[in-house]
Amino acid sequence: MSRLLFIIIGALLLGIVGFFIGSGISQYQVRVLFYGPDQAGEFIDVFLIIWPLLFIAGGFLGNWLYHRNLTRRSSGRS
Repeated sequence: MSRLLFIIIGALLLGIVGFFIGSGISQYQVRVLFYGPDQAGEFIDVFLIIWPLLFIAGGFLGNWLYHRNLTRRSSGRS
């Protein structure tokens, strides 16, 4: 597979996982910890900063996996 495909898949996977975890945490906060959705604003602000960073980290993870796969293939290990 190509390097770009590894990077895109890694970014999407980490971004989607981060989205579901962040959505679950925010729903838990609104339903259990807070009296209303207005008090969850601070978490949402932080989440909107962290979520794009997860996409970037996923891209780096995909690139790392590509290089690891390339190295294993060239050395004959499986």
